[in-house]
Amino acid sequence: MNRDAGFRRQDGMPGKTMADKEFGIETLCLHAGQIPDAVTGSRAVPIYQTASYVFDDPAHAASLFDLQTFGN
Repeated sequence: MNRDAGFRRQDGMPGKTMADKEFGIETLCLHAGQIPDAVTGSRAVPIYQTASYVFDDPAHAASLFDLQTFGN
């Protein structure tokens, strides 16, 4: 089975997988186990900036989501 099937770099050459080269521990921590997307060539899952909040109890969360209480 050709692991590079469908994946081409921008210059048209076949893309490399993680198994094709030895990488340092820092690179492996970030990219190990990820396979480039066959359509876009994206190496990694995008990072989304998000936030999480703490609620006093389920009723507090419900009042916020129902817009009965001001806050996040």
